[in-house]
Amino acid sequence: MTGAFWRAFAGDGFPQHAAGAGAGETGSAGADQGPGRGRRRPHTGLRWLQSQEGRQRHQVRPAAGKTPQAVSVIGSRQIDDQTARSVVEATRSAPGIRSETFGNDTRNDWFLIRGFSSQVNSYFLDGLQLQSSDSFATWKVNPYLLDRIDILRGPSSALYGASNPGGLINLVSKRPTFQNRGETAIGVNEFGNVWSGLDVEGVNKDGTLAYRFIATGNYGGTQVDYTDNDQFALMPEVTWKPDEDTSLIIYANVSKLKTRGQNFLPHVGTVVDAPWGKIPRDLFTREPSVDKFERSQPRQGRHSSRRQRCNTRRASNTSRHG
Repeated sequence: MTGAFWRAFAGDGFPQHAAGAGAGETGSAGADQGPGRGRRRPHTGLRWLQSQEGRQRHQVRPAAGKTPQAVSVIGSRQIDDQTARSVVEATRSAPGIRSETFGNDTRNDWFLIRGFSSQVNSYFLDGLQLQSSDSFATWKVNPYLLDRIDILRGPSSALYGASNPGGLINLVSKRPTFQNRGETAIGVNEFGNVWSGLDVEGVNKDGTLAYRFIATGNYGGTQVDYTDNDQFALMPEVTWKPDEDTSLIIYANVSKLKTRGQNFLPHVGTVVDAPWGKIPRDLFTREPSVDKFERSQPRQGRHSSRRQRCNTRRASNTSRHG
């Protein structure tokens, strides 16, 4: 997919920080990442994002390079550089995972990690499992709302609870960074699908209360006739941090999607020629007046954390899905 993309920033911007040792292009196993926007690594075409919270994927902060598991971390800068409009697009190049299991699908996120389906009970958001059925009642998360995507390959139930042995995906939401800044972005692809994004955050004078508001949406066609991809997502957040040992995050998220069913075309007539010729790739094989797909995803929750005197931290993470 090709297209044009523009981005504008305002405010304090993003500070640059040095990367943790032993990490690869996508923030490989054990990278202990600090806050910041990232720097361009030599001999690669992508910037490596250094995310705000580099410990969530293992529930603790491990030493760099000492994670005893195959892990890939895809940061928001890489998502931007790839102009990915879905999680499956962002994870295409990650090792050990097969994204877009059924091709380009505007309705759902589909993954196979080491041969096991992961969108049903191995799909997590901020460390909490996204409960789904093994059909169309699955979750689809807009990547513009994400700080990073953690991919754990291999059994991970000891960390996250019941999940498939092939591995899991943990999506990490953007959080207030206690900066005064803003961002607007707009783009359009070759199918006339227009995308826009707004990311604004601020902090009070004494630095104890911060907010962040993220909005994104796209409207327009896809590679298949009669199949538009119209969706939007909103996520307001507030963080209260009265001291270095205490924090409380309250957030909400709502997203809506309106599209049509996926197209399935035969091998003969598409990949190889048929006696009667070629089947157009943009052919819609259903009845447009009947075939419709709509989804609404409300979500709200809170995350509280308190460091104890013995240098241990007690945390509570709750979320309610509509």
